[in-house]
Amino acid sequence: MFDEIDRVSKLLSIIEEIEEIEKRKAEKPLRHYRPLRYYRGQSDANYKLNPSVMRNKNRRRHEGEMLRDLMTRRPDEFSRYASALDRWMCAQHHDLCSRFIDISTNPLTGLFFACDDSKKDDTDGDLYVFATTRDRVKPYDSDSVSIVANFARLRRDEQKAILKKTKEFLSDRGAFVDQRRRIMRRTDRKDVDEIRRYAGYMESRRRENEASGHYSDMGRLWTFIKQEKPYFVEGLIDPRDLFRIFVVQPRLLFPRVIAQSGAFLVSAYHKTFDVQCGPDDCDLPYNCYRLTVKAKSKRSIRKELQSLNISRETLFPELDKAAKAILKDIDDEEHTHMQGPGGNTWIST
Repeated sequence: MFDEIDRVSKLLSIIEEIEEIEKRKAEKPLRHYRPLRYYRGQSDANYKLNPSVMRNKNRRRHEGEMLRDLMTRRPDEFSRYASALDRWMCAQHHDLCSRFIDISTNPLTGLFFACDDSKKDDTDGDLYVFATTRDRVKPYDSDSVSIVANFARLRRDEQKAILKKTKEFLSDRGAFVDQRRRIMRRTDRKDVDEIRRYAGYMESRRRENEASGHYSDMGRLWTFIKQEKPYFVEGLIDPRDLFRIFVVQPRLLFPRVIAQSGAFLVSAYHKTFDVQCGPDDCDLPYNCYRLTVKAKSKRSIRKELQSLNISRETLFPELDKAAKAILKDIDDEEHTHMQGPGGNTWIST
């Protein structure tokens, strides 16, 4: 999935390398569309590219319950939000784990997070570049995004049941390219007949559940979606949407999202976005590249970014975050006096 980028040794060079990505062979499927770039930095190159709720099995089991409990404890915070996506954004804004993984349209923001954690200054970091096109980015009010955001509200056993049933339906119809890799075939066109067949399939399962005295997990998902979208026709869910990865452009409701030029990756199915496949046989909405930030250079990078007004205080504009940023600056300054100046070469692959 990842193309390695040539060695970079200056701050401005990273911009040149990102622009060079557009000319690469892997970008050919995107060449007829307006290109977009998103970025994500991770302070440890050993970290997987996965959302916070997928890093802990117990939290994943209670994904929907965590959101409900937070809404129960702080109803005023959530009263203004009608959609599941906005509620998840609010919860993540207050540091609740979720299946939404942060990305940014600003490469300097991504670079900041690749070297921000001073506890990881002895470990290489990563800067991911996601190359996509505007037609592959979902807006905040997309039906597909609503399906995934409300899917995340279900109990884990309900999620597993829906994915199992849907995979059986798609496998029977030859929609999976490779059972081992479990990647969906690329298709941008909505197959209305297929969606209706899926609706009938899930309706028959619902009747079976009711006959045996059990409620329908898919019925709960339909109910959640219709709560925010009354026009949504019950049952008309594209089954492939449950196995896709989406690039989501949220509403700019929170200062942190605005400051970080934020967007998100999300999937109902994928535990990680380190998905290995080629552009012709899967439904990835992006091509992905990775730059590695050298551990010995992180401190000097933070100083360079600070001079460009890219800091924890500007990227986390909330008052409590600003206070923590002041303390962190003081601690870093003390550490610099003790250790002496660092080197200049800061990024490599």
